[in-house]
Amino acid sequence: QNHPVAVTGTIYVPKTPPPVGGYPVVTWGHGTNGMAEQCTPSLDPSQAVPLLNLLLDQGWEVAASDYQGEGTPGPLPYLVGTIAARNTIDIVRAARHLPAAHASTNYVVWGHSEGGQTAMFALKIGPTYAPELHLKGVVAGAPPSQFYAVYSFLKTSPFRYYLLMAAEGFHVAYGSKAPLNEVLTPEGIKSISLLSKGCDSYLA
Repeated sequence: QNHPVAVTGTIYVPKTPPPVGGYPVVTWGHGTNGMAEQCTPSLDPSQAVPLLNLLLDQGWEVAASDYQGEGTPGPLPYLVGTIAARNTIDIVRAARHLPAAHASTNYVVWGHSEGGQTAMFALKIGPTYAPELHLKGVVAGAPPSQFYAVYSFLKTSPFRYYLLMAAEGFHVAYGSKAPLNEVLTPEGIKSISLLSKGCDSYLA
């Protein structure tokens, strides 16, 4: 909607002295973990980013957004790629405002699953959304695509709750333009409340 929304996240800084121009930044897009506030990755910073110490040892600063609606009042606009991409780019901007972070303007986006989609959207919007930063590339691991096939698979899989999350995520983002009653049964609409009660293990 193009007005400010609070988003939480974590920034990890190498122990080595910063190079001229600051540390290059890897901004991480986390995968599907649920939609409730207790699913927020930054609640356990040591586990929020895979290969974290390896990246820090190589001189990369690491930024990890929780995404809008997880660490802050939600729900999460699940799979709405533009919002997640903005969150993932904005945390690089936030790092630039922290003097102790010594973040450069150079960044890459790395994500997996939901975060893989985030990385692809960041590739699309990055240069125009944040022209003051320099997007050097993206790594998009297992991004959800071909939704017609994903839908058919999920309907009878243990992960069918992803469909409920996607319906609610788009409704959160677009309101009446994405009405729940056009994609969910009455039983599905009643089940929406479950999304705020737990993470993946609860929903499964």
